[in-house]
Amino acid sequence: MQALVVIAVSLLFACGLKLVNAPIGQLYIFITAIGFTSLGVAVSLKFSSIKDFQVIVNLLTMPLTFLSGVFYPLTRRPEWMRAVSRLNPLTYCLHGVRYWLAGADVGLDHMNWYIDLLAAGLFEKTTIEDRN
Repeated sequence: MQALVVIAVSLLFACGLKLVNAPIGQLYIFITAIGFTSLGVAVSLKFSSIKDFQVIVNLLTMPLTFLSGVFYPLTRRPEWMRAVSRLNPLTYCLHGVRYWLAGADVGLDHMNWYIDLLAAGLFEKTTIEDRN
């Protein structure tokens, strides 16, 4: 639901969004959200204190967010950062959403919409299996 609000607000600032593809973008977001929720549940089972859990979650999510390319283009990063970003599930979700909603590309040759969906699905499946 939050993504729909962000898309609605972005209509004020961005022209040329392909709203007909919004459900596909929502699919990428949903799959990634399920994966990170499962990861959070798996991590939370290891801790008895909410404070310890919050520290670990921030330790995991902040680097993943910054390495995904959401704030700074992947093409302008050093090669070692691009290599780490290729392992980041958020990179693939972000690329898929940008591809379907704006037709944008992050500039990495190996990335396309079906690789993005495959990476998001594998991340979700792996984290759900880890939780069990």
